[in-house]
Amino acid sequence: LMVEMINIGFSSMIPKNRIIGIDDVSSSPIKRIIKKAKEEDRVIDVTHGRKTKSVLWLDNGTVYLSSVSTATLTNRMQEDLQKRE
Repeated sequence: LMVEMINIGFSSMIPKNRIIGIDDVSSSPIKRIIKKAKEEDRVIDVTHGRKTKSVLWLDNGTVYLSSVSTATLTNRMQEDLQKRE
């Protein structure tokens, strides 16, 4: 069984089938959820010091912070879906 991966920035790869959501980090509710997840040690920051542009929610409760825009990540997910058709 081949697990499809997505590049979320700086060669950081995560399995696509584990992603349950991708959001922009600009809203206050999202920032509060990220803060709570940090307090619970569930956040993995792959921005390499750059501005956080998106947050990825995984099915196991892990939260990834990425410097790649939400639009770019969404396009990467959809590109692979189109390749399969």
